[in-house]
Amino acid sequence: MCWERPPSGWKKLNTDGAFNGDVGLAGCGGIVRDERGREGLLLCCDINISHLGIELDAKIRIKHCYREVNKCANSLARLSFTQDAEFSSFISPPVDIFSVFEDDLNELYFDRLCPVPFVFS
Repeated sequence: MCWERPPSGWKKLNTDGAFNGDVGLAGCGGIVRDERGREGLLLCCDINISHLGIELDAKIRIKHCYREVNKCANSLARLSFTQDAEFSSFISPPVDIFSVFEDDLNELYFDRLCPVPFVFS
């Protein structure tokens, strides 16, 4: 399994939350990308959008995905544990998650073991 690119003309928001019970910290992360895997904030910079608000009254598709295909958002959520600010945004992927971001762009597949129901006959 790997990150699935959105259809042409769509942008995809991947989000995830993380909780570290040992120290009682929680965080969340998200990344917006187009069908080429380009980050949403970088796209905004390319066309000189310096202020961005998002409101939705549009077609929305929500689809569950496993952690293995949501590694960028998961890594950003975990990165929030090390940030001093209540909110951080990045124009390009932070160095800490760049390899994960490249894995998505290169469509690196990850295995996941799933239980198979046993059927009596």
